[in-house]
Amino acid sequence: MTMATPGRRPPAGVSIWLSPLAWVLATGGLLGGCAAAPPDPNAPTPRLAAYLKGTFIGDAPDGDAEIRLRAEPVFVDRWQLQDGLYLLIERRQGGADARQELWRLVPGTEGRAVIQTWLPRRAALPAEHALTGRVMADSEVEALGPEAFHHLRDCDLALTLRANGEFSGGHGSQAACRWEQDGGDTLWRRLTLTPNQILWWERGFTSAGTPAWGPEDGIVFDRLER
Repeated sequence: MTMATPGRRPPAGVSIWLSPLAWVLATGGLLGGCAAAPPDPNAPTPRLAAYLKGTFIGDAPDGDAEIRLRAEPVFVDRWQLQDGLYLLIERRQGGADARQELWRLVPGTEGRAVIQTWLPRRAALPAEHALTGRVMADSEVEALGPEAFHHLRDCDLALTLRANGEFSGGHGSQAACRWEQDGGDTLWRRLTLTPNQILWWERGFTSAGTPAWGPEDGIVFDRLER
């Protein structure tokens, strides 16, 4: 597969590293006046969360409107390694409706970080979301709580932290992830992340293995802000 060529350089001076105090505040370690032990920011899982957090922009493969990618921490009171690090992922192209997923980051084997994909349980959604599919504001997601989402267990992404500071990994095959959305039966996804850039490959396939959507080449997202 051909790697997409970056179309922009990240803004000068952008940094994603958090001081220990900033990490405690970001992860809710001081909520309720009780200081919980924050995760080590240099461990793979919180480091991956720091790479993801923020807003990114990428060129649409069809040459249409740019795609914005936003990753926002949610349920920060649960941001401890034993319960995972939660991020609300939102992708929006032009004026189209956004696509939302809840990602839960947990430690994997051999120093890897695992991204679990969670989607809302329809029965748990307020009527205006269940009937119309309208995207939820961050505050609405917070009000629902993680119990309103279900884990797509075959869609976990195991990412390896390389010696050069890059994360990379994905699904083992195009049939790995059952994805009954967007006109496909299965989903194949692969990610490569650096502190200021995400390379995102994603394709949907029918049960016969025919591509249903998604570009053959990946999309490069450059960081706009943290």
